Amino acid sequence: MRSEILAAAEIITRSSKVVFAWAMGVTQQTNGVDNILSIANTALLTGNAGKPGAGMMPIRGHSNVQGFGSMGVTVHLKEQIKAALEQLLGRPLNPHNDKYRGMPHRNCILLNAEDARSVEIEEHDLVTVQGDAGKLEQVEVIYGKIRRGAAMMFYPEVNVIFTAKVDTRSGTPAFKRVPVTVYQ
Repeated sequence: MRSEILAAAEIITRSSKVVFAWAMGVTQQTNGVDNILSIANTALLTGNAGKPGAGMMPIRGHSNVQGFGSMGVTVHLKEQIKAALEQLLGRPLNPHNDKYRGMPHRNCILLNAEDARSVEIEEHDLVTVQGDAGKLEQVEVIYGKIRRGAAMMFYPEVNVIFTAKVDTRSGTPAFKRVPVTVYQ
């Protein structure tokens, strides 16, 4: 995580104009207000607030939550945008992976392979995912590029298994960082 923060800081430092864009994942935390204040403060401290071609861009609404549609990013990227993203990321993009993380359907959980194997759960096993308010059964395990100790499932399907905490300053439900237990 520290290396990612340093890499982002380096990119911001080298750039003459930065647009700080974010979606609901940043706000749907118990510390969502602090997250947004941190983004705003970074924009202010780096001179990117109020500068033409720079600034802050909260992406709201369903169509833009799935991608930066208003910035020209689509399933079928324009070649110039694709080339720029590949150069920035230092690797080729797979334009055919429209499921982003390789999750084949909505009744699955993305797990770190090392985490899953450490408790003898194999990819494609069917598991139960237990939250504080209920459970989902027969959920398919998909191994993916996700940090250790984390898991990912789809909204709104997973919402039935937990009671969302709320950011006290904004009243926004915290649908991210929700503890669950995964078992067979």
